[in-house]
Amino acid sequence: MEALGTGTKVAKKRSITLVLFIIFAQAAIFIGIGYGFVKSYMLDNLNEKNRQVRNVYTSFLQHHIKMHFIEEATEIAGNKAVSAALHQKDIKALRSSALRQFSTIITKDNFVEDASFYDSNGHLVTRLLGEEHFGELNHPSLEMPRIALSKGEPVFGIESGKDGVFHRTVVPIYHEGRIVGAFEVVRSIGFVSSKIKEIINLDNALFLRIDKVVNPGESRIVVGNYYLNDYTIDYFSELSAAENINTLSTIIPINENYHAVTPSMEIKNFKGETIGRIVIAHRFHSEVMRFRNFIIISFVVIAAVALLAWFILNRNFSAMLRSIDHGRKLLYKKHYTHHLTNLPNRNALLKDTTGSTEHSLILYNIDSFKIINDIYGIEAGDYIIKAFSEHLREKTAELVEKSATGIGYTVYHLDRDEFVVLFNRETGFENLLVQDTIYFFENHVFNFNGVEINISVSAGISQIGPGLLQSAGKALKKARDARLDFMVYTTSMEDSREHLRNMELYSKVRDAVDEGRFVPYFQPIYDNNRGMITKYECLIRMISRDGSVISPGAFLPFIKKTKLYPKLTRIMVDSCIEKFRHKDVEFSINFGVEDILNEELVDYIENKLMSERINATMVFELLESEKVDTYSTVQTFIRRMKALGCKIAVDDFGTGYSNFEHLLRLDLDYLKIDGSLVRSVCTDEVSYKLVKTIANFASDINVKTVAEFVSEESIFRTIRELGINYSQGYYISAPRVDAEEASDYSPSREAIA
Repeated sequence: MEALGTGTKVAKKRSITLVLFIIFAQAAIFIGIGYGFVKSYMLDNLNEKNRQVRNVYTSFLQHHIKMHFIEEATEIAGNKAVSAALHQKDIKALRSSALRQFSTIITKDNFVEDASFYDSNGHLVTRLLGEEHFGELNHPSLEMPRIALSKGEPVFGIESGKDGVFHRTVVPIYHEGRIVGAFEVVRSIGFVSSKIKEIINLDNALFLRIDKVVNPGESRIVVGNYYLNDYTIDYFSELSAAENINTLSTIIPINENYHAVTPSMEIKNFKGETIGRIVIAHRFHSEVMRFRNFIIISFVVIAAVALLAWFILNRNFSAMLRSIDHGRKLLYKKHYTHHLTNLPNRNALLKDTTGSTEHSLILYNIDSFKIINDIYGIEAGDYIIKAFSEHLREKTAELVEKSATGIGYTVYHLDRDEFVVLFNRETGFENLLVQDTIYFFENHVFNFNGVEINISVSAGISQIGPGLLQSAGKALKKARDARLDFMVYTTSMEDSREHLRNMELYSKVRDAVDEGRFVPYFQPIYDNNRGMITKYECLIRMISRDGSVISPGAFLPFIKKTKLYPKLTRIMVDSCIEKFRHKDVEFSINFGVEDILNEELVDYIENKLMSERINATMVFELLESEKVDTYSTVQTFIRRMKALGCKIAVDDFGTGYSNFEHLLRLDLDYLKIDGSLVRSVCTDEVSYKLVKTIANFASDINVKTVAEFVSEESIFRTIRELGINYSQGYYISAPRVDAEEASDYSPSREAIA
């Protein structure tokens, strides 16, 4: 025991050490990722700021400012008094005429250093602000004025001088049609820094190459092969000569604020030669401080967590192991247990039957459970499921106990309305058990909040493994097709002929698509109030090669599961739009959930309706019996189509969308009452009351109603008495290939009266 205790202590210490190591390792990774993210964020921002600087320099300074500077200089050069005085070499008159306009420029622009006039040979005539303010050597050459005189057009650019780098704008002066001289405005390069800072909110400096500068002043700060010409923050004035401005890129505190400093772009003179570079400093203080605080807080939190973990593990390691074990059990339960009934789920069944052939299995399914959900609500459905599971367990236990076989079994809850009883071997009394269970539920009444609900149950039995669940499912389907309570699976149920029939059907449909043998038929819809046909429902038909017409019931249920189905929907949309393009009527097509969920198909219809002009109104009949997992998808589709002027109808009202709460969530125009209700409206009191309730409800929410399957005069009279807005069925007209021909049919005058 002592050795065991020592081993436990060693294992405990190792576990504690391992946990602490993992905590600190994760912390280091987390901080590293955070640092990488912040650094990446800063670099991305610097790249964006560099792009903005280039845009400002090239677009604003090189184009907008260029035009502005030239325009200002041209305005003075174009003054007739100025050009006349220059032509006559009357210096006094020249200065007097120019200064009146030049003083306005100086008032608005603090960066203007001076202005000069040159004669037609490029010799200096006079400076407006005087020799003492702007020395002769500020102009290393007279190249720019002479270029402007020789070309007869303005010259604009940067040139370096003894006291720095200046921006020069030179424009020629004309007198009586010929050039008599040139006018120049000189600005300090500081306006570049000012504009960048003003527009982009950046601190920046301009560095000039030493080998391009004429006699640089001793007060200039030399940095590598550059000297500092202009700057806006103190940091740039403190650079040492050892630093290379071409590679300068760092994050540093400047005036107690963190900045990211990096070279941006080169400065070129008017000849296109590189004479300098712009270096920007972008304030990243808040980001750096946040990251610094993040690091500090992270270390504090991690240290606290580590200490707490060490304390907990050191004091009560077994409690932690129990907690982990409890969590593992919870995860196991979530994975292998149905959340509603706490019975083992499908995952558990698959695990329990994997690799075994000794079981027998009963698959139960509550018939028409979706209708229970829709009529009574989801809460009632949940109540039925839980009550059913309890009764199924009790009934199975009772019958197994009576058998006195001692056989083991488990009850599983697979999906919403599917349950399985799995025996650990073949019992020999599965048929009797199923009969008794089904009989019990058929005679049992569930009471939910005072509402009595009856259910019926179907079942499939499989005693042949492996694949028990699949086999039982086939037996269940066969039982329902044969209208039996249950069936036992046999190998004869494996019908390869059905597969061959499906392959043959697919081939026929594919050929019909390729050969254009799918056409719409049109069934008119009669307006009960106006006494005329105002709408048509478009119904797909396949034409065989011998000319016979094949109804959709012969091919559509299978084709809906294949990739051919969206093609059929497109054919119907294209054909019907073309048919009714120039008619002022409404036409409707059936649109299932498969269509709504096909984003490519919905986009195709949307683009077609947007690009083509049609007079008719398109109505989408949502197939009401289809399974709908989420109404948000349906609502999105309705909004998109209504934005294009289309209308929405719910078809076969009486199943999937029949829950009135759900109906209110859909922005409908028409509600088509299911034919099963309409057919029996004259003979069945329940059907009559349901149709009347639906008609009144639809009227209250301003939705028009359409009665389908109006097959005889008595039905037509009854639905008109109930206030149904429209009638559709063989009493009005059968579907026909020609809409105009179908519109010739109408009820008898006696029925209308």
